[in-house]
Amino acid sequence: MALKTATYRPDIDGLRAIAILSVTAYHLDISPFGGGYVGVDVFFVISGYLITRIIYRDIRNRSFSYVDFYERRIRRIFPALFAVFFFSSAFAYCIFLPKDFQTFFQSLVAATLFASNLLFWKTAGYFDAAAELKPLLHTWSLSIEEQFYLFYPFLLFLVTRLSLRWAFAVLVAATCISLFLSEYFLHGQSPSVFYLLHFRAWELLTGALLALEVIPPLGSRPVKEAFSLMGLSAIGYGIFAFNDQTLFPGAKALFPCLGTALIIYADSHGRTVVGRLLGSKPAVAVGLVSYSLYLWHWPLIVFAKYYAIRPFTIHEKLVLLLTSCVLAGLSWKYIERPFRGKSGLFSQKQLFGGAGAMMTGFVSIGLAGHLNKGFPGRLPEDIVRLAEAAYQVRQVDGSCIDVSSKRLASGQTCKIGKIASDNISFIVWGDSHAFSMAESIHLAAEKKGLTGLLYSHSSCPPLLDVERFNAFERGCREFNESVKQWLEKNPNIRTVFLVARWAISAEGTRYGTEQGRPVVISPEGIKGNPRTLKNGLEKTLRFLTDRGIRAVFVNQVPEIGWNVPSTLARERLFGHNVSGAAPTLEDYRKRQFKMSRIVDELDPLYSFKVVDVASALCARTRCLMEKDGYSLYKDDDHLSIYGASFLSDLFSDFFQEIPPGLPG
Repeated sequence: MALKTATYRPDIDGLRAIAILSVTAYHLDISPFGGGYVGVDVFFVISGYLITRIIYRDIRNRSFSYVDFYERRIRRIFPALFAVFFFSSAFAYCIFLPKDFQTFFQSLVAATLFASNLLFWKTAGYFDAAAELKPLLHTWSLSIEEQFYLFYPFLLFLVTRLSLRWAFAVLVAATCISLFLSEYFLHGQSPSVFYLLHFRAWELLTGALLALEVIPPLGSRPVKEAFSLMGLSAIGYGIFAFNDQTLFPGAKALFPCLGTALIIYADSHGRTVVGRLLGSKPAVAVGLVSYSLYLWHWPLIVFAKYYAIRPFTIHEKLVLLLTSCVLAGLSWKYIERPFRGKSGLFSQKQLFGGAGAMMTGFVSIGLAGHLNKGFPGRLPEDIVRLAEAAYQVRQVDGSCIDVSSKRLASGQTCKIGKIASDNISFIVWGDSHAFSMAESIHLAAEKKGLTGLLYSHSSCPPLLDVERFNAFERGCREFNESVKQWLEKNPNIRTVFLVARWAISAEGTRYGTEQGRPVVISPEGIKGNPRTLKNGLEKTLRFLTDRGIRAVFVNQVPEIGWNVPSTLARERLFGHNVSGAAPTLEDYRKRQFKMSRIVDELDPLYSFKVVDVASALCARTRCLMEKDGYSLYKDDDHLSIYGASFLSDLFSDFFQEIPPGLPG
């Protein structure tokens, strides 16, 4: 069964238009494109279809060449991509704070080597920079494609030596396995399913299966029309019904992927109404510049948002959309097209040499910027000092949170207080707020000559028998159980500090402009959070009381609602004043109301002390965010080392009665 000669499909350019417009509208936060990110999945299916047609045609004609294949990829991908790298580097140099610039350089190296999906996967941790600070974030999809095309031609070449039907069967099996893995490992906000090739390969393979034309063509015109309408409806459902809270990709990605496949399949043997609409001149025009529009729109949005430090108005969004389209048109005409085809600029040898030289150059620039920590000398010292609060650490660093179960069981967590001593007398137990507050407790304990350990797990308050239902930081119940078991084996521990971001578990909602899913700790959903929180805290207090351990409940630090060090530093750098005021004590009490009521109800039943951090941070009209030119926060709700130092005196009294302890 021979594959037909590849012919131009204007409807596919129309599909590209839908994909890129939905992605751009989503990135601009234009309602109602809440699921516009599915446009990337549409691109994956199209790419798999078109590339497989080309490769398989050449294999059947015995003319396939890896060198020619990668020459086509270089001519298609590299020119506009390198232009975006140059533009982004120049703008980042002008406006980025040092750490953001250093992070940009890391992504520049990764994107140049088509490994940015791996970088963004590895750095998608709890304290990672927001997506709005990453101009090259969108290159993750290009990296997935190029990684796929490193091995896919070889696989297709091998399996088609058997027979076309065998090739189809192998690709079907690979598609099913990849889809199964994507759905099986999808939970909460796990970044691996989003960024890694083996979870996304099925989307490219969906298009590849169509390209082999093993599936019999549709004979009936009404059936073709129905298939194409179903396909368009499925894509539209993903674009307009999905949002940031949708668990994605997994099986949900079947909507845009199968929708795209249905349209391509229905129009393979005759045009449908949907196909004619997609093949119209306006749709084709947008589709032709879709690659350049994809490359240019995101850095433009990032830099504009970074400078504005506030949400865009609808007029600003339209200006950014128009500017992106103009840049895309110019890029397509003057950068993309001159390199296309065998007759494009440069011979094959020159093309490979030039591509290698450019890649070497960008990697070298990226490494230099990373090693020089984003060139902080570009900016005034006071701005650098404000911004650095987000990243500086002292005693407690990233190795002190989310430690392995083996380290938990053996007590091999981070020491705080008098580090030279092995006489452990207290622990700090909680989530990422315990991690950031541990610096305060460390300083206070160090003055008293006492030693403790830090037990902290992201998004995991110290509540026994309680689990987070929608977080990728799974294992909260197991973590708290491990701490409990360790305490049972170590009777020398006399004091436990319970520290967490209590309000987010009690309310279930985030604060201010913070992005993220609701926090659910109850099987009943958010409405059951307060009851579950109270039950979990009561179990924790009962356990500690029964063992004669003094519990110290640390009230949560005020949430600000926006990234404090970055926003304050950028405001001063750009001469803006857009962040708004810090919360008042009344705002703080209102946010903590449910949690305060729980503490008040448990107070008569269990003997525990309370540390009221608001007495220090919110003693004035508004809560403190900055002192003496230093940010007291590292983001929107975690203390910086300066904030921790500012609060350390609050804990001094709680170490007066703690005995030195026994060897741990």
